[in-house]
Amino acid sequence: MKQQWHIDELIESWTLDKADLALVRNKTGPTRLGFAVLLKFFELEARFPASSAEVPIEAVDFLARQLGIDLAEWEDYDWTGSSWKRHRRHIRIRFGFRGWAMTDVDALTETLTATITQAGAERTRLDEQVYSWCPRTAPFRQSLRCYFTG
Repeated sequence: MKQQWHIDELIESWTLDKADLALVRNKTGPTRLGFAVLLKFFELEARFPASSAEVPIEAVDFLARQLGIDLAEWEDYDWTGSSWKRHRRHIRIRFGFRGWAMTDVDALTETLTATITQAGAERTRLDEQVYSWCPRTAPFRQSLRCYFTG
C-alpha cells in the first residue's frame, strides 16, 4: 500500500460511511481506531496489514479525526490478541470473505484443469475462473483477490 496520500484520496478511500460507523460504534479507544484501520485497509487491499508499519500514518490520523480519537491511541492497538482476531473475523464477514479451505483448493483445481483441457492455458481465461471463486463486492472490482489466510 502506498504511504503518501493527498487529502482528496484520503477522503475518497478512508472516509467511514454509516455502515462502517455502525461497526465501530461499540468499540472504544485503541480498539475502535484499530478496527477502523483494519476495516478500511481490508476494503482497499482485500487483505489485512502485516503490521502497523504497513498502514499509512496519514490514513490512521484521518480515521482518528473522524472518530474523535487521539492519534496516539494507535500505538496501543494490540496486534496479537483475541480482539484483533475477532476484528479480522467480523471484517471478513462484512465483505463476504471466509477462510480458504482444502476443499476449496480441490474444487478450484478441478475447475482450472477442466478449463485448461477445454480452452488451453490462456491466462485471461484462467484468471476469470479463479476470480469467479472470489468475492466481487464493489470495493474489490478494481483488484480482485482471493483471501487465503485464516
